[in-house]
Amino acid sequence: MKNESNIPSLHTSQFDEFLFPGWKPPNYSSYHHFHITRIEQYVNHLKVPVLPHRRAVNFFIFLTKGKAIRSKGLKQYEILENHFYFLPADQITSLTYVSKDAEGFYCHFSSEVLQHKMLQLDLVKDFLIVRKHS
Repeated sequence: MKNESNIPSLHTSQFDEFLFPGWKPPNYSSYHHFHITRIEQYVNHLKVPVLPHRRAVNFFIFLTKGKAIRSKGLKQYEILENHFYFLPADQITSLTYVSKDAEGFYCHFSSEVLQHKMLQLDLVKDFLIVRKHS
């Protein structure tokens, strides 16, 4: 694997070009904070393999059809139908395979989304209450 310092850290404005050279996905004002889309709208624009990189946002993939192979750090994961794959921000990842029939959902979101005052969540407190009642 490449030297870790050579692995790019990409913000939302950068990883679209990294993933989709020659194609620009639709963009809107909240795109950098939260974005969810159908995978089938993007799959034909991906240039696979996607080299190791880091993203400044968290993201998940939920496949309802097809297959993908992604890495998290040095470990590869086979994502199959009805599988959910989550990657926290700033983790090294790559994409080595995605089937042309892949369908499902892709979502990325900034960590600030979870801290927004409108959510009014106290996850630590909520998890402690659940644990006490179990």
